[in-house]
Amino acid sequence: LGELHSNLYRVYYTIAKRGNDYFEKNLEEVKTMGCTYLKYWLYDQITSKKFDESQITKFFDGIYNHIKNHIHSFKVDYCNFSRLSLDEIKSIKKLYAINAIIYTGYNISDACNNNSCNYDYFEEALIEFINSIKKCSSDSSNMGYCNEFNEFLSVCNDENTYSGITIKNDYKGYSTDPSNKYLSVEKYKEEPLYIWKISNGSKLIKFSHLLHNPNRTTIAATS
Repeated sequence: LGELHSNLYRVYYTIAKRGNDYFEKNLEEVKTMGCTYLKYWLYDQITSKKFDESQITKFFDGIYNHIKNHIHSFKVDYCNFSRLSLDEIKSIKKLYAINAIIYTGYNISDACNNNSCNYDYFEEALIEFINSIKKCSSDSSNMGYCNEFNEFLSVCNDENTYSGITIKNDYKGYSTDPSNKYLSVEKYKEEPLYIWKISNGSKLIKFSHLLHNPNRTTIAATS
């Protein structure tokens, strides 16, 4: 836990320093996706190191008690963390994985060294996305998780070229551009969410059947 806080402190401190050139070569990507990458890495550390609920509580306490409050030049509202349970951390981590799998085409886990594993993880992430829509549309008790989910949706916007998918409320019709492919639609808070992929089309082909699986809604509702 101390090592995790120490690493996080160094990241925050580096970002807060004026004129730092650590991220100079990919500054735009860091500005856009840095918080998402950081959260994915931290949540992966928590799950891989098998933190229990008490350790997770101490982790979130430490972010504000021992990190943000000790960096005076740091913007307190940058990359906020909602308090999550272990199960919620596992769920939100899968959502971040959707973007990573489509955008990079890479294996999302060290244990994922074959196509079958990639298929399985992507399907789990897709199911988690649909379940999150249902959960955050109807259950106000999941405020922390739904804050994270809404943040995920905000990252997947039209202008973000570093996101593997775009999620928006308006349907722009059929596109002949292979880099802008309509995938699916879900309803969230009485509004449609249209899901598009915006990069690495060749990487998506092996997963596309999961997005149009006729049994997908049933699987999501019962998982």
